[in-house]
Amino acid sequence: MEHGLAAHRGQLWLNAVFVLLVLAAAAGRLVRQRRLDTAEWAALVLTLAVFWTPFFAGAEMSWYRNHAQMFVGLLLVARLPRGVQALLLAACAAQYALLGAMFYAGVLV
Repeated sequence: MEHGLAAHRGQLWLNAVFVLLVLAAAAGRLVRQRRLDTAEWAALVLTLAVFWTPFFAGAEMSWYRNHAQMFVGLLLVARLPRGVQALLLAACAAQYALLGAMFYAGVLV
């Protein structure tokens, strides 16, 4: 059980970083271009809504599940510098490797 909680904490921080990057990308677009297109607004709103859902539905079992639902936020993350994207990719890959190992070990279901 403790291993599962440790994985969830890591996923919470990864999700929080992802949301902050989405917000930064949206803010950058708003400052530089003074607008977001319809798809970008939808991505921003959906990413924020999905991020907050586990706080109301039971975060201890939801952090790694809702991460995939925030995929739409990549519309905005794609506008960030490649170095930031590479760091995000590395963090996601490490977290997914840990979650996958725990799932196949029967610790995380």
